[in-house]
Amino acid sequence: LAKTPLGEEDLLLVGPPGLAAPGETAIPLARLAEFDLTITHGFRMVVDRALERSGVKLRYAGEFDSIPILRELLFRGICTTILPRTLVRQEGFEGRLTVL
Repeated sequence: LAKTPLGEEDLLLVGPPGLAAPGETAIPLARLAEFDLTITHGFRMVVDRALERSGVKLRYAGEFDSIPILRELLFRGICTTILPRTLVRQEGFEGRLTVL
């Protein structure tokens, strides 16, 4: 069975407004280990696989199988997570979430 990639998408650190310093638009990969992340099971598998050679060990505070629940926690300022850009693009532009 052959796999054919359909596309690629950036995964971003996402959290409440004020998560980043003013003007900060990116962080070094190693800084991801400073955050207690809440993430979906599917994205955790992708993120862990992507980071396995980097030596960066992430701290997971919680895991959900629901993106809508995760987004609600984000909007309430309760968590920080890693999500694809398309799921948070508008909220980042509007300043409702920090997207790095």
